[in-house]
Amino acid sequence: MYETLVRSTAPMVRDLEVSSLHGRILTHPIRKPTLGRTIVFVYGIHGSLERFYGIVHYLALFGTIYVPDLPGFGGMDSFYQIGQKPTLDAFGDYLATVIAQELPEDTRLTLIGLSYGFVVITRMLARHPDLRSRVDLIISAMGLAEGSDIKMNFATRATVESLLFIGRTPVLGRLMQKIITNPITLRLTYTDRNPKMRSLPRSERPGYIAFESYLWKCNDMRTYGTSMHELLNYAQPDTHLDLPLEHIETRQDHWLDVDLAARHLRGIYRSVRIHTSAITNHGGVAYADEKEAEAIIPATVTKLLEQVS
Repeated sequence: MYETLVRSTAPMVRDLEVSSLHGRILTHPIRKPTLGRTIVFVYGIHGSLERFYGIVHYLALFGTIYVPDLPGFGGMDSFYQIGQKPTLDAFGDYLATVIAQELPEDTRLTLIGLSYGFVVITRMLARHPDLRSRVDLIISAMGLAEGSDIKMNFATRATVESLLFIGRTPVLGRLMQKIITNPITLRLTYTDRNPKMRSLPRSERPGYIAFESYLWKCNDMRTYGTSMHELLNYAQPDTHLDLPLEHIETRQDHWLDVDLAARHLRGIYRSVRIHTSAITNHGGVAYADEKEAEAIIPATVTKLLEQVS
């Protein structure tokens, strides 16, 4: 799977430097010239440009897609390397800088965020009001607003917080990274009980597990630990955006309390229209082709994307 995704994305990927941080950006050309959106797609925690090729390829039916790495993820330098912490504010400012650097000021923007990527978009819009007038469509794909939107009982939360504390410790984090990518650990983690594994045919599971190992190696464990800890404890600041939101949820989300997330989103955005996806987990699995992406995005959202920007 990894080799296939690298071959598919390689012609579209180039180097990106922002504030002395080195990473990459993927630019997928539009597939239907009759439509002309400029789409900025922001992936979630534990991602890379390659992982999301399928959904990016599908979205390219509606416009040109820009997908920047996030600092500390996908192999990009982390904020720690320039003396900063990987907070949501820092990610929001970074995304605003990427847009200013890569896209002309008069470009209308369609913003699509997956899970944590949508939280980054919200923080960017809250901290950079000058960008709001450029936005013609905002889509949340299994996005959330606050840490309380995440479904965890007390025992699970305590365990996760303990692991995240280890992960964001420089020395222990590196040790944890080695343990997580050990084949034995991977086999114990990605069993039939894992919600994402249940949605995959058995023939595709070995390739998916191998790709997960790659992701754990190319994502900075310290950044992951710090970002997840902040997200779990995050209460959205007093933010009100006079913008409409199109929110995709799945009633089978294993990670989010979808009703609570929708209520919190309505407290931030001017209006929130809910679209229900048929997928059976939080945000899909590997995005290796556009079939899964097409399943994630409901027809009601497709119609909105088809409207010429």
